[in-house]
Amino acid sequence: MSAPRDPGVPRHIAIVMDGNGRWAKKRFMPRVFGHKQGVDALVRIINACIERRVEVLTVFAFSSENWKRPEDEVSGLMGLVMSAVSRYLAKIAGDGVRIRIVGDRSAVAENVR
Repeated sequence: MSAPRDPGVPRHIAIVMDGNGRWAKKRFMPRVFGHKQGVDALVRIINACIERRVEVLTVFAFSSENWKRPEDEVSGLMGLVMSAVSRYLAKIAGDGVRIRIVGDRSAVAENVR
């Protein structure tokens, strides 16, 4: 039997991933490097939510506006998604995490979906 959830911990947390490209640009790095830092931060957040027994984490990570970015940046973002899935999905699924993707996925490459 699992321990009860701390009532001081919210049941649902929502975050918007924004500013990663600007973070990298400010440091004279390629924008995709900032996006990679964003993925790393998201992994830390997921693990913290698991530890604290947060029931729902909603992440707004890719909007329709992102498709207007340069093709190499969009490709880099999709590559990061694939890398993160292959690296972390089995572990977080083993921790009981379920991932639901909402919105229009039609423009996303099939291997990413």
